[in-house]
Amino acid sequence: MKYLFVLFLVCCQVVVVAQNGNAVKKQQFNQVLDAQGNIISTQKPLFAFTGGSSFDFGEVKAAEKIYHDFEFTNIGFQPLIISKVKSSCYCITSDWDKTPILPGQKGKIRVWFDTRVRKGSFRNGVTIYSNAYSYPEETLLVSGFIVD
Repeated sequence: MKYLFVLFLVCCQVVVVAQNGNAVKKQQFNQVLDAQGNIISTQKPLFAFTGGSSFDFGEVKAAEKIYHDFEFTNIGFQPLIISKVKSSCYCITSDWDKTPILPGQKGKIRVWFDTRVRKGSFRNGVTIYSNAYSYPEETLLVSGFIVD
């Protein structure tokens, strides 16, 4: 009976040590890099844009409506919710995934630019309002040059 009790205590201690080891691993997994390359620890969602947060259309013809898809991955640890996307000018509109983007999932924000409203160079953007860590307001920029 004494041996069974000792065996029981040893098993309990092994389980406690194993659980503590998993907790340490989870804490290390929650570390990500911020824009400056510093290690941060967060449970919140986080944008990672494929190809960056700006796009140059180059030369485009007037009287066209052009768009670019800004693709991103939620590299955070909670669902990413985009509450609204606000444009800097009436010449820009956008569309985005209205459903939460789960950790590890990809999403996109389509930014439309109407070239009929001006000529010459342009640089405009949209501001994303979300629950993302560190960047609750993320700005996406589009630029180019409109020719006749």
